[in-house]
Amino acid sequence: MTYENEKVILTPNVTDLQLQLLEASKSGDVDVVKRVLTFNPSLVNCRDAQGRNSTPLHFAAGYN
Repeated sequence: MTYENEKVILTPNVTDLQLQLLEASKSGDVDVVKRVLTFNPSLVNCRDAQGRNSTPLHFAAGYN
């Protein structure tokens, strides 16, 4: 049963979080990086599957 004013809390899947983390690392968005890693610290070692297999640290160092 769903009510009009009911709020739905969604948990982002790992792929979405990885993408957010990698993009935030590229753009230097430290707040997003902190938020994603606080939510799921293991993502610090995620890899860019569509590119050079880079980590968030690679992106942060290469783009900033």
